[in-house]
Amino acid sequence: MEALKRIWDGLIEKLKASLQEQQEREWYIRLRERYDSLPGRYQKLLQLAGLFFALIALLWVPLTTLEEAYDLNTAFEERRGALKDLLKIEREYSSVPFVPSPPPPIAMKAQFDQRLAVVGVKPEQLKEFMETQERGTANADRKGAAVLLNHVTIKQALDLAYEFEQSDKSLRLADFELTAEKQDPHFYTLRLKLINFIPKAGRG
Repeated sequence: MEALKRIWDGLIEKLKASLQEQQEREWYIRLRERYDSLPGRYQKLLQLAGLFFALIALLWVPLTTLEEAYDLNTAFEERRGALKDLLKIEREYSSVPFVPSPPPPIAMKAQFDQRLAVVGVKPEQLKEFMETQERGTANADRKGAAVLLNHVTIKQALDLAYEFEQSDKSLRLADFELTAEKQDPHFYTLRLKLINFIPKAGRG
């Protein structure tokens, strides 16, 4: 309230000084003469109109100032709310335990060789083990590996698929294809595709 009173008093003083200055000008003297020559009824109407516009002029500055103050306060509250949300997210993020990124399938060749030995597949039966290009997501890369094995039985193929998926929780069997061999239909050519997702950004 004290600040508004100071603003109001300052406006009154400026208005008085402006009126005093304008009363000395020629155009004001002419208007004053014309005003004095008007009937009393028209003079009252002009006085009311002048008072109305004077009130608008006097109230315009404090109302505009209050509106600007309201806008600034609203913007400040929005920024403060956004900052609180960011701090909350940061606290929640920092409380999440770090999970190491899984290795791509191509880097797990030694583990796969061990799985082959477990199910009775010889190293020379592994004809292909190569990385594949996979489409990832915005937050993770999708890594894959293609595996080709010759002369395996159905049981060995199923056991291998199970063993490969069990070797790492991040791995998924994306493709499993058995083709009977022409020389001996009791054996098959096995094609597998293993994939996993590796986060693009992590915390250390």
